[in-house]
Amino acid sequence: MGQKHRSHQQHGWFHIMNRGVDRQDIFVSDLDRRVFIDEMVTAAEEFGIEIHVYCLMATHFHIIVNCPSGHLSEFVREFARAYAEGFNRRTKREGPVFTGRFVSVPLGLDDDDPDRSFMVAARYVHRNPLDFLPADTLGAYAYSSYPAYLGTAPAPAWLTTDVLQSLCGSDPVRLRRFTLTPQPSDKTPAYGRVIAAAAPTEVIDAVAASAGVTIDALHRRRSERNDARLVAAHLCRSLRTASTAELSQLFAVATQQGFRQLAARGKKLVAVDPSCARLAARALDRLCGVDRAG
Repeated sequence: MGQKHRSHQQHGWFHIMNRGVDRQDIFVSDLDRRVFIDEMVTAAEEFGIEIHVYCLMATHFHIIVNCPSGHLSEFVREFARAYAEGFNRRTKREGPVFTGRFVSVPLGLDDDDPDRSFMVAARYVHRNPLDFLPADTLGAYAYSSYPAYLGTAPAPAWLTTDVLQSLCGSDPVRLRRFTLTPQPSDKTPAYGRVIAAAAPTEVIDAVAASAGVTIDALHRRRSERNDARLVAAHLCRSLRTASTAELSQLFAVATQQGFRQLAARGKKLVAVDPSCARLAARALDRLCGVDRAG
């Protein structure tokens, strides 16, 4: 990667993701996954998109791409439309398959080390199956680019592998160690951002401002679903802003275990819900002092 990525919204490097509507499965068979990959590759060739990293999960997908000529939105819209039409025919259903607009996280736009930003995002994507697979079998997960990088499966011609390989010295052992060794970034969706130590009140302020809600709405539990509160709890815990006991009091949760469960729910939402992922990204940008348009 070498140099900083261009800041135009449709150009450069992006981690893109989306999930099934109402958190439903978007893949119910291996055929679905193969069709998705075929549609993704066809659209990438049409719009000049480089696919560097990907992982398909039951309810969502992750792809890291480089868009040297732009066309990010056209690329995603095209393969998502084509896949959804075929999926509905195969499963005899109607209506949308994916939730709203996809999430796209720019990689390295404001970082002094864009290579590190790319590697952190690639590691996050490749680790997704660890939610249900033991670490020693991750290299056998068929619907991810990770086996191609490890050399446990042939790399398809459409997968651009030279960037990540060069950053790892073309050493599969080094890549495996980087991917599987626990790191602090496992607990925060910061995508390589450098965030100075923040007080929990600063995190809550950032989430409230990003969500357009009052700070009090994040402190107190409500009977209806409160995604902003869950995201704030997750970020406060993952950024280690205070002790669990202090955070439990701040969020008006009776026990420390109760707060840990609250934060875990927020972490899951950020991973699978595009709107919550965008909220977390906006809040993190505020903490970094980044004013990102849109």
